[in-house]
Amino acid sequence: MRTTSLTDFFSIRISIVSFFLIMALLRLTFFDFYISQLFGLPFEINALGGNAFNFINYISFGGLIIILLTSGINLSTYWQSLNQYILLGIVYTLNFALSPYIDSSWFLYQLIFIVMAVVVHIFYFKIRDWDDRLFYRRTIWVYWILIALVVFCSIQIVLQNTMKYYFTEFNDAFVHSLDDFGIMKQRYGYLLGFLSAYTFYMVPTKSIKVLMIGLILFAGFGIRSYMIGIIGAVLLFNIDSIRRLILTVCLIAVVILLLKDQYFNNLIYDTRFYSYANAFNIVQSFPFGVGLGGYPIYTDIFNRQIFADFYNVNAILDYVPIAPESDYVHLFGSLGFGLGLLHLLVQARLVWLTIKLKSIARPFEKCLLFMFCFMMFFGLGEDSMFTVYYWIFFGFATGVITTLWFRKHYAKRTAQG
Repeated sequence: MRTTSLTDFFSIRISIVSFFLIMALLRLTFFDFYISQLFGLPFEINALGGNAFNFINYISFGGLIIILLTSGINLSTYWQSLNQYILLGIVYTLNFALSPYIDSSWFLYQLIFIVMAVVVHIFYFKIRDWDDRLFYRRTIWVYWILIALVVFCSIQIVLQNTMKYYFTEFNDAFVHSLDDFGIMKQRYGYLLGFLSAYTFYMVPTKSIKVLMIGLILFAGFGIRSYMIGIIGAVLLFNIDSIRRLILTVCLIAVVILLLKDQYFNNLIYDTRFYSYANAFNIVQSFPFGVGLGGYPIYTDIFNRQIFADFYNVNAILDYVPIAPESDYVHLFGSLGFGLGLLHLLVQARLVWLTIKLKSIARPFEKCLLFMFCFMMFFGLGEDSMFTVYYWIFFGFATGVITTLWFRKHYAKRTAQG
């Protein structure tokens, strides 16, 4: 009878990690859009939930069930590293018990996504001593397919719009050019963030790296959340001390002060401002938030009342956008101030550990950590937090950080004796 070797187990673990990474990336493309058409199912592009039927969610969940059923006894890990997940599970459970939930399926989805992130975390930690070149060989074909998608999208936008319009009205140019192909700007910006991170740290040839970064920046420069995400992540990855962190914060404060008359005073004319201000109303009215999935419904019901209470007659809009338009608006609006703050502290701790440990990270680990930092800044202007792809990347980040912590302490013990 054939026995399973350690090499086989190693390969299986890499395959599991690769599976979830591919699921996250596919969720950012037009996969659901076209597969829905293939099966004759309804689909929506600019609806709050994205596509009406999310195949990737179900495929990911099916993969999770198979993994749990076949690998249960192999899910050993450094259990203290899962405390953050236990805390998040408690936060969501309290929120479900104490807030006026509209639909309990949102709560179940989040528990499933957390378990999925835990599995990604565990299996990444189990292959912590892998060679980056192996993973590069396993993923480079996905990278080039996604780069081809970026080229296709860029060509479509340029063909359908003048370059002047492309540079000055990117949002309209993007939506009008790519909606028919099932490309959503929010997810596309997220995808560009991962491709940027992969190019920075995994592409070995300098000339190709420069060319790809130029292409990606051209494809995403008009997506404000993407640019904020890239700038924020680059800044964090160049912070090596508290002193440099303070200097960076001071520099950002000075820039805000200098630009406030030209830009920030006009923020009221951006739809995101309405969503940001609406979060204060929700937190005041609902100490434990309105529950996951409740933000758009609450906002829709009380739209006119919220506007009358919070906005003056000079505002350019006479309504509050239903979409949260920010991970943090969605977070505090859904969980309330106290639970939302606990959730945010878990994320902030991961960012702090990233700053402390990134110097000993290998290329693919830096890629994943950069992506997590990008997510934190990207979330200022887009709401992606309660999605399957967000939690898969979250699981990668916690797995990498736990791996780096072990690597650092193992090296310290080795040096001591």
